[in-house]
Amino acid sequence: MERIRKDIVRQFAVDAIMKDVSVSDEEVAAEYEKRKDSFKVPETVRASHILVEDEEAAKKVKADLDSGMAFDEAARKHSTCPSKEQGGDLGFFTKDQMVKEFADAAFSMKVGEVTAEPVKTQFGLHFIKLAERKEASVRPLDEVRAHLTETLLNEKKAEIYNNKLKELREKYKVAVKEDEKKENEKKEEKTEEEK
Repeated sequence: MERIRKDIVRQFAVDAIMKDVSVSDEEVAAEYEKRKDSFKVPETVRASHILVEDEEAAKKVKADLDSGMAFDEAARKHSTCPSKEQGGDLGFFTKDQMVKEFADAAFSMKVGEVTAEPVKTQFGLHFIKLAERKEASVRPLDEVRAHLTETLLNEKKAEIYNNKLKELREKYKVAVKEDEKKENEKKEEKTEEEK
């Protein structure tokens, strides 16, 4: 029981020290500028592909595309990739999420463009269609403000807590000896059990 009382008193003391800790908009803005690199979003593209195993299959795909067949239809008909069920759509990806040959081709294309010839990778031959491109950007301050404010607040509280602890230890020459601490805890437990 005594231990619980001490914990409650300790928590009230910590709360009293921390109650006025806050972070200003200026501090958040300054920290955002300092950490701006960590809020970068890399360039991404959204592409579809038709994956085939050999030149013979690639010729059939090219013939269908040249005759006006829609890319997604050709993907469903010819592709060996499971993405064929979605018309070959791979969703958005960054350059480092794909094998080099595929990524180099996809990131060098214009939106709506289809590769004239298949791109060879370790997986086979790919016809690629670029659907969308999102340029590299930095997440705006408003988008990261809450997270940044919470981070700064926690950092400030930790600093204040540690400084107060240091100040009290110096003022009262506090030294915690593990063996004595464990002995006292055992005595407290026995006292509580006897009650």
